[in-house]
Amino acid sequence: MLDVFAEKFNTISESLCALQDVMDHTELVVKLLMRLRDGMRCGIIFDKGSFFDSSCVRQAARVEEIHIAGCQRRPLKLRGRELASMHAKAWILDEKFVDNKTR
Repeated sequence: MLDVFAEKFNTISESLCALQDVMDHTELVVKLLMRLRDGMRCGIIFDKGSFFDSSCVRQAARVEEIHIAGCQRRPLKLRGRELASMHAKAWILDEKFVDNKTR
């Protein structure tokens, strides 16, 4: 997915919506920050367990950076369900569905 998202990040002009386990790719965070500074709308839902106890030591600083830059973010835990294995498999970029089959 990283190669697909990295390629697509170069074309985002309006919005990004995502369901995300952790923010662990520096390249994508840097590109996201650039797009946010250009006025792109952004909303990310994080797995609550991983949000507060992340396997990525850089996540807290990255989430703070994107929040300060204007990205809405929210930790979420569904009742009776586990999101622990939730990894980004698809995002919505400029209101278009993007997954690992999108080119």
